[in-house]
Amino acid sequence: MKQIPLTQGQFALVDDGSYEYLMKWKWYACWDAGAKTFYAKRTGRKGEAVWVSRKHSGIIRMHNAITGVEPGDGREVDHQDHNGLNNCLSNLVVGTRSNNVRNRRSWGRCTLIGVVWHKASQKYLVRATDESGSRRYLGYFDTEAEAGRAYIDATRKYNYPKHVIERLENELADFIKGAK
Repeated sequence: MKQIPLTQGQFALVDDGSYEYLMKWKWYACWDAGAKTFYAKRTGRKGEAVWVSRKHSGIIRMHNAITGVEPGDGREVDHQDHNGLNNCLSNLVVGTRSNNVRNRRSWGRCTLIGVVWHKASQKYLVRATDESGSRRYLGYFDTEAEAGRAYIDATRKYNYPKHVIERLENELADFIKGAK
């Protein structure tokens, strides 16, 4: 594993086999407030397939350069450990937008992914996305741990990636240990 220097005092981690190829360009660190992590990016050159959005155009992301995911091909790259600067192949999973969203972090009051506090009912609400992309409401629960277990059961039912289910189970076990 090697480090590629970026701006803002950051470094990207890459496999030895990717290092020489990636060092052909200057990469910069870009903070993503939604994901709460940095990503390594560079400006594309004329004729290169580049990502275009409302905010940025002509950007190439390091994880896409490594995996060969190109703009518009319907695939996304997921960092299993949520560290956008860890671009080792063992940490990158190519999948659909739906797969990528399934590995997101929790947000709000609750610690566990898939669980939200429903203020009106004063209970924990669980919802998950099925294979077709539809959001499924799984019910209300008295404790966050019960809700977390229901969410994990749903991830199995809806065929979430194995690494996501394993991470959820580990987080639930840690949550239960911390609650005692």
